[in-house]
Amino acid sequence: MSDPLIIVPQITSPWKPLSLVIAMGTFATLVIIGMALGLGL
Repeated sequence: MSDPLIIVPQITSPWKPLSLVIAMGTFATLVIIGMALGLGL
C-alpha cells in the first residue's frame, strides 16, 4: 500500500497537506478507473 511516489513528496515538500490531497485524488481516480475496468464499463 505504501507507494514511494506518494511518500516521497510528503517528506521532501513543505506543502504536506497539498501533497496529501493530490496523492489521495490520484489514488481515488485510479480506484474509480480500476472499478470501471473491472466491471467492464
